[in-house]
Amino acid sequence: MAIAFAVACTAILPATAASSSSGVVAAAAAKPRITSQPQSSLAVPGRHAAIVVAAAGSGLRYSWQRRDPGHAWSTVRGATSRQYSPTALASAPLRQYRVTVSNAGGTVHSRVATVFAVSCFGAGSMTPALAGCPTPDLAKMLMPAPQDVGRDYGGLSNCWADNDTTTLRRCTFPSTGPRKGVPHLALVGDSHARMYLPALRWLADRGELTFDTYLKGSCAWSTTSPVRGVIGTTYQREFTASCATWRKKLAARLIRTPGEYDGIITGAYHNTRFLYPSSVKTQAQRNAYRRAGAVAAWKPVLKRGVPVFVIRDNPVPGKPTADCLLGKGKSDPGKCAFTKAFGTKTYDPLPGAVAQAPKGAHLVDLTWRFCTAKTCPVVIGGANVYRDDHHVSVTYTETLAPYIWRLVSRYIPTQ
Repeated sequence: MAIAFAVACTAILPATAASSSSGVVAAAAAKPRITSQPQSSLAVPGRHAAIVVAAAGSGLRYSWQRRDPGHAWSTVRGATSRQYSPTALASAPLRQYRVTVSNAGGTVHSRVATVFAVSCFGAGSMTPALAGCPTPDLAKMLMPAPQDVGRDYGGLSNCWADNDTTTLRRCTFPSTGPRKGVPHLALVGDSHARMYLPALRWLADRGELTFDTYLKGSCAWSTTSPVRGVIGTTYQREFTASCATWRKKLAARLIRTPGEYDGIITGAYHNTRFLYPSSVKTQAQRNAYRRAGAVAAWKPVLKRGVPVFVIRDNPVPGKPTADCLLGKGKSDPGKCAFTKAFGTKTYDPLPGAVAQAPKGAHLVDLTWRFCTAKTCPVVIGGANVYRDDHHVSVTYTETLAPYIWRLVSRYIPTQ
């Protein structure tokens, strides 16, 4: 009877199960489960990057795949272990990788990881772990020239709402719009958010993402009222009102179409002045009020499951650095550097706001791309960093693109 019972059970088991000669049925293998996703990596052309996956399960098999953005996946011959070390190629400044993990129970795909072939020019020279940087030839390079850096802002005035307008202007990059299988983001905020448009455009031009912009001068993505000019004047009142109207349009637009955006990137100038209620008197209360204003603006999209990526404001030199580079720093740009303590002394509410926000808010801290432990150079890897006393040049911002995307992409849903 025992043998007959075992045979009867075996007859109705799915094909993935097996029975031993003793009549004991073996359990089906569990489908693999990825416990640590591969992360985007950077390397100087000609050197190896490293991407690694960790998975749980029995009898695991690995097979790495690669593609250039917008193209089909192809299997990498011989790449059959949990770690793969592709060579970064100058001809392919970014290339995407994923791994399939399989066993008798099934197959799973990892998230996509991008390997960037990065130059030592600009931000690459602030990466101690990036073998080969900085290179000696960059010591004598300075781009743009100090007399030209003030014009290095990227243009695109049609994508920008001036201080006195309430028009919600949207620009889409590339102009062909969103594409299936590619993350679609929004860049939102004031001129310090706008600074990162060239970095996102660099990524969009290479097929890594698409994005829309919603930008207005001195009007960060917040509910706290900004001030320009003398408080109480007609100019100040009109500007504050225009920002409030623009923000209402922005809030409605961002939640109009569920699922339209895979993430929203924002930033804000930390030294903007604001109007405060009479009950807000001390500096600590003002700081808390600014944090709360930012969180209040982000909440509607966070509650809809859209991640918000908040770029911590850059350290500021406090005065145009071009003057110094044309003077005492002409032969030695290091003489124009400022201390990190000075460049970050003014309170930035964004890190604290991220800490207080609902789940889905992420801080993108690029301070380490501007400063060492104590010093902030004004020329990094041959790139002239600042176009005025607080805005970053387009030239340097573009070199930040791989580092921004490396921090952001890990939270973007797999495409």
